[in-house]
Amino acid sequence: MAGFIQNEPPLVGHDINVKGAIASEDAGFYLVLISAIIFVIAALTGQLA
Repeated sequence: MAGFIQNEPPLVGHDINVKGAIASEDAGFYLVLISAIIFVIAALTGQLA
């Protein structure tokens, strides 16, 4: 590593995107979406009194 010069800042504090993984920004959206679907199914089947 003699003479190593790094021209870019280190990737510290950045999200690492993994293909197929759910990002933290999308997790809340999916949680609300799934909760709404469960609510609609419960309402249609009469489980909500």
